[in-house]
Amino acid sequence: SGTSTITSNGSAQTKSITISGVGGTAQLADALSTTGNITVTNGALIDAGFSLTANTFAASNSNVRTVTKTGNWTLTGSGTPWTTATTTNITWSDTAGYVDFTYSGASARSISMGGLTMNNVKVSAGSGTITGFGTGTSINDLTFAGYTGSFTHNEILHSEPE
Repeated sequence: SGTSTITSNGSAQTKSITISGVGGTAQLADALSTTGNITVTNGALIDAGFSLTANTFAASNSNVRTVTKTGNWTLTGSGTPWTTATTTNITWSDTAGYVDFTYSGASARSISMGGLTMNNVKVSAGSGTITGFGTGTSINDLTFAGYTGSFTHNEILHSEPE
């Protein structure tokens, strides 16, 4: 338990990072960039307004976990770059910034948000089919600038910014 900080000092990481401290918090102290994956299995991840770049993000389980996203997140992976299909026991907050899916290839992607409320979501590259986002997912602003593929989705609740 307690709060730990993740400081990268501008150094790009190459390993995956798993947040698994029951009752603990991992908080970014600066921008985090890794070619690996970010997974939250237990505890909390707070980006503190800093950007996060990773291959994929996953927090799909029924353990008690919290994710507070206020920075800009960039996910570069193909396959399943985002999965929060199981949202049991998750406390999710996304009040600022965006999530940008930037994989530029033609492979298909599955983006499973599991009904979360998202601030801004971008798909800014790629040509492969995207399936997702999950029934009941609410996205404030959804854009597809630079994406040339096809998009198949479950119900998405979408509202235009004021």
